Amino acid sequence: MSEETIAFKCGSCKQVPDKPLLKDKNFEIVAIEDAMDWADFKHDTPDLNTEIWERALKPPAKGDSKKVQVYFPFHMSVGETFWTLFRPAYSNFNGWDEHPDEINFSAFIKCRFEDIISKNEKELGSMLEWRKFYY
Repeated sequence: MSEETIAFKCGSCKQVPDKPLLKDKNFEIVAIEDAMDWADFKHDTPDLNTEIWERALKPPAKGDSKKVQVYFPFHMSVGETFWTLFRPAYSNFNGWDEHPDEINFSAFIKCRFEDIISKNEKELGSMLEWRKFYY
């Protein structure tokens, strides 16, 4: 695996999953769900071994640069673009049933993987930087 690629092994079978299929002729977009946590860090980022850190409450705006933490089954290389689901912190943890007020702050976001800020292949994942957000 390249230094510019992040992929995690499955906790059960210890295999790295195939890259997700990001195109399907039957759908306009294909998105990745539940492989990243969004943050609003401006400068300093917490250590990847920190178990609790503040999640973003609002989706990024077009052109924003955000830092995210990724984990299994994430499998991407620097430069790749993909769609993903952003859910605000509370609904990310507890679902829209518990926090229906956050549905309007959820969005599908098109991202470009720009940089690996910090890498840790344990279950906490890696800190990445995403730029060039689209709606």
